[in-house]
Amino acid sequence: MIRNKVYKNRNDTIKSFRLLCAIEKALIKKLKADPQYTNLMSKNPIHDEWVRYDFNIWQYDLYDFFDYLELPKFAIEENTLFEFGLGRNCTVFDELRHIAYSKIKEFSFEIDQDLFINHLFDIAYNRLNLLFPIPLSEKEVFGIAKSVGRWTHSHFDKTVFKAIQSARGKKSGIKRLEKASTLYKEIKEIKLKNPHLSNRNIAEILKVNEKTVRNAFKYIEPTTDDSELFEDQPELF
Repeated sequence: MIRNKVYKNRNDTIKSFRLLCAIEKALIKKLKADPQYTNLMSKNPIHDEWVRYDFNIWQYDLYDFFDYLELPKFAIEENTLFEFGLGRNCTVFDELRHIAYSKIKEFSFEIDQDLFINHLFDIAYNRLNLLFPIPLSEKEVFGIAKSVGRWTHSHFDKTVFKAIQSARGKKSGIKRLEKASTLYKEIKEIKLKNPHLSNRNIAEILKVNEKTVRNAFKYIEPTTDDSELFEDQPELF
């Protein structure tokens, strides 16, 4: 018995659920089990007609499986669908959450929550779920759509979207600055070792625009983490 419960359709436990999917996949491989087995027929261990023997009295953690299984690095590998078992839930959840972000933007963040959930369910059940050899049940898909829809509707609004866009812009700007800084240092080193070379010569050597070479000599290396420092720096190209 697992010590901590793992829920299939709740955002707050998705990391634990992904781990459970990876463990299931590793167990199928190790035991050479049928990956298409859907757990629809099994003996009920607590039924009066069966005699049950408990060999271990302790409960397991998911991490206890690490000693016995070689887990895949990802529950979904090489961008292919994990088509069987619990992996189907992971696949639908991951695909649907990305769709949900774009869909709620299409509705200008103003769609009713129940309508939004039903819209996501239609996409998940009639599009994503049909990709599996053995589809999930309608109830399972609706549970995923409900989880994704509620969270997205409650947490992803215009303010959050603008904040995400701003953070991405800042991150992109910092990366551009770092790239420019590395290139500018290289340009200055070439000029220092070969003062006779013209800007055009250096540009041809590095296969960059001549304007980039000129910018290198204007560039001042930032000395703090202030995000505003790179705003007035010359563009790389």
